[in-house]
Amino acid sequence: MPNKSLSHVLSLVKNKLQSGDEWSALCPAHDDTNNSLSVGESDDGWVLLYCHAGCTIEEITTALKLTVADLFPAPPRGNRQSDAAGAESGDASGLSLAEYAEAKRLPTDFLSGIHLTEIYLGGMKVVRMPYMSPDGTEAAVRFRLSLNTEPRFRWKTGSKPTLYGLWRLESARKVRYVCLVEGESDAQTLWHNRFPALGLPGATNWREAWAEFFEGFDRIYVSIEPDRGGEAVLRWLRGSSIRDRVRLVRLDCAKDASESYLKNPENFKAAWKKAMAEAQMWAEFERAEIEAQAALFWEECKDLASADDILGEFEQALSERGVVGEKAKAKLVYLALTSRLLDRIVSVGPKGVSSAGKSFLIFNVLEFFPPSAYYVLTAMSDKALLYSEEPIAHRFLIINEAVALAGDWVAYFVRSLLSEGKLVYETVEKGPDGKFVSRRIEREGPTGLIVTTTRVALHPENETRFISIQIDDSPEQTARILRAAAAHAAGRNSRSPEEDEKFLARWRALQEWLAATDNQVVIPYARAISELVPPAAVRLRRDFPSFLSLVAAHAILHKATRKLDHHQPCGRP
Repeated sequence: MPNKSLSHVLSLVKNKLQSGDEWSALCPAHDDTNNSLSVGESDDGWVLLYCHAGCTIEEITTALKLTVADLFPAPPRGNRQSDAAGAESGDASGLSLAEYAEAKRLPTDFLSGIHLTEIYLGGMKVVRMPYMSPDGTEAAVRFRLSLNTEPRFRWKTGSKPTLYGLWRLESARKVRYVCLVEGESDAQTLWHNRFPALGLPGATNWREAWAEFFEGFDRIYVSIEPDRGGEAVLRWLRGSSIRDRVRLVRLDCAKDASESYLKNPENFKAAWKKAMAEAQMWAEFERAEIEAQAALFWEECKDLASADDILGEFEQALSERGVVGEKAKAKLVYLALTSRLLDRIVSVGPKGVSSAGKSFLIFNVLEFFPPSAYYVLTAMSDKALLYSEEPIAHRFLIINEAVALAGDWVAYFVRSLLSEGKLVYETVEKGPDGKFVSRRIEREGPTGLIVTTTRVALHPENETRFISIQIDDSPEQTARILRAAAAHAAGRNSRSPEEDEKFLARWRALQEWLAATDNQVVIPYARAISELVPPAAVRLRRDFPSFLSLVAAHAILHKATRKLDHHQPCGRP
């Protein structure tokens, strides 16, 4: 059962959906039609909030009429903080520095040397652990309340969690590697044994902005614990820019570095060096994971993937779901979405009068794709694309109306993303010490875009970056739609939601399988086609490569039945 704090937060958010031990919901800090807010609970009992659109924790809590402190469980006794040793006498129960040192088998003078102190918090003795900035100034403070009983930790009011140990980075850069572990005690154990380390303030609490702290390191040894925390670390690593330098450390007979040290302090250095030597490079882990996933998806979609005419099967499937009269355009959208797997993605712009069925067509096609293939937005702030941690590489942005791109910055960033395949932006931000520092933001694509509009034409700068699709607004099409709606209302050609999900599962598995396999395509007759196209307009310079991408998308769609040059089936596990 969720704790009182988590239950209270969940009662304040809208459209909450549970998945395992986590929830998703509409973010209250920005206009949201999709669940971009993740809500969970840490092992220490505090509420975790994360907006995938980039809203800060302060913006989210303010919108919920809470404070950041409300996300933390109340201490066992009292609720006032004193941040000075001996500020309150009172009860001596709690955790002393000496008790913490004994439990972790670390010398008290060593812990004092890394700024740990013993104070009273609400009348209870606790260990104060400061999080220092690279320049040595105090950025945040975490209190250790107990060794085993919950809650074990509490942040000082106003603290913004960061990586633990940043003030030791400069010396670590001399050896060109660093270990990234979960929590303070693991980092302290490694420091005591002469290993450079940084501590994550919780497995789920990674922020991509912290990647800049790892500049200058050739190797980043990331400790993967055998629990949900380890799974959470692997999840955020997939989208992080540090992953190509990462080596995954797994201990044979211990959960983490601290436990390994406590079991055998004399042998810990040798054990940790062995674990680093045997660490799996991220590329190897990702390759093995992709191959395993591809095999699973293949079993689910192999009948569909082996079909002679997959687009014909798609057309029939659309008819069964009530889509009428727009089959060719729907197949074009399907191929465009499949092109996300290529280096050059084809963007499309459905056009038509209000109520013509633009969104109906698009969202019916999207049902055949897994959520990893697209990201739906009603609108976005000017620089949301820059600061969002939502993956955009080989993925489509779906925007319901072109007016959402009316802002100068939004339009510019979208055009750059479509043309250049990435975003590079440099800004100035205030650092922990109050000084302004330069920050370079890079967002890797390629990214596709589907945007609907009631206009005859999009912005001239955008028009040539799309393939326009005119939605049929004829009386004949209206009659077909009315008949289809009537048939659905009469219960014909309809499935239960469960049956529909099962039906769509193999189509989504097909796209997952395609994404997990190689997608290199050669079009040997491309030159012959180019000779047949009269060079009548400058925009053909963009349209022709888009046409070739659609040809390539059709080829990879049928990769299970296509032949390689050496006459072997392509794409099967």
